[in-house]
Amino acid sequence: MAVLSADFDRLTGETLTGWAAVQQSIRELILTSFGDRVIREYYGSGIPTFLGRENMTEAVLSRMASVLSAAIDVFEPRFKVSRITFTKVGSDGRITMRMEGEYRPLALEGNLDEAGSEVFEFPL
Repeated sequence: MAVLSADFDRLTGETLTGWAAVQQSIRELILTSFGDRVIREYYGSGIPTFLGRENMTEAVLSRMASVLSAAIDVFEPRFKVSRITFTKVGSDGRITMRMEGEYRPLALEGNLDEAGSEVFEFPL
C-alpha cells in the first residue's frame, strides 16, 4: 500500500500532504543556502547567493534557473521541472519565478510515475 508523504506547515503547524507538501519543500530548498543546516550541510540551493549580489541580467537569470533545476533534481524527486521562467523582475529587486513540471507523488518510495502537471510560482 502506497503512503503519500506528509509534512507540517511551517507557519500553522497543520498537516500538509500531496502537492502542498511539495510546494513547501521547494520553498525551503530555494531559500536554504548550502551549509545553513547543521546536520545536512550539503542541502540547499545556490539561489540565496544570487539575491542582492548580482544585477538580474538574462545571463544571471539563466544561471539561477539552472541552479534551481539542479537542486530540485537532487533534493525533491516529487517534482520534475520542465520549465522555469521569471515572470517579474522589478527595478526594486523583486523577482517572481514560475516553474512548470510533473508532480510525482510516490517518488520518495521510488515510484516515478507522474500524476499530472503542476505549476509553482514563488516571489524571491
